[in-house]
Amino acid sequence: PMHPRAKAAMNAGDLKGSLEAISGTTPNNKLAQVAGKLANIAGDTKLEIVEDLKDAQGNPVAGLFDPETNTIKIDQETGTNTHVLLHEMTHAAASATLANKNHPLTRQLTKL
Repeated sequence: PMHPRAKAAMNAGDLKGSLEAISGTTPNNKLAQVAGKLANIAGDTKLEIVEDLKDAQGNPVAGLFDPETNTIKIDQETGTNTHVLLHEMTHAAASATLANKNHPLTRQLTKL
């Protein structure tokens, strides 16, 4: 279960604070490392908690990342947990990396 401090930050739309809280409260060392690294690169990615979240096709989803608005949206009922937040933040991190044409990984992928 998500620590109350992390959940409170998530509900307040505080992405970095939520990731830092996960990093500081989870007993799982690997999970703490991942959450800490993602908190360091959260940047200006926004976080919204949404009722009845649906994807572009109208299917219910626990979470999604919109690269056009740089926003993570989390379903209020099914998505307010560590797994969904880290999953969507990973999409945001990958999107930011790929949008940076000078990033070594992006240049490597462009050559393929």
